[in-house]
Amino acid sequence: MRCTDSDEGREIVRPLDPWPHSEAGRFHRAIALLLVAVSGLVIVVELVRHHRPVELAALALALGVVCFAGRWLLRAHPADFPAAT
Repeated sequence: MRCTDSDEGREIVRPLDPWPHSEAGRFHRAIALLLVAVSGLVIVVELVRHHRPVELAALALALGVVCFAGRWLLRAHPADFPAAT
């Protein structure tokens, strides 16, 4: 029984996009940035609720880590996505 015209069988002739250029990369970046933003919001709310110097120092350190992570996600690894067609 012949299922195809080719002697080698069926093959994909359209190349698939590599991972950084696919929509999955954009989705994962957006989810990661959303989680960083929510954690920053939680820390800011806790800064308003707690007023002892030790607590403020610990929360300020945590907020610094969150800001660093957000900057790293945005700047250190640019998306390099091709222009939309």
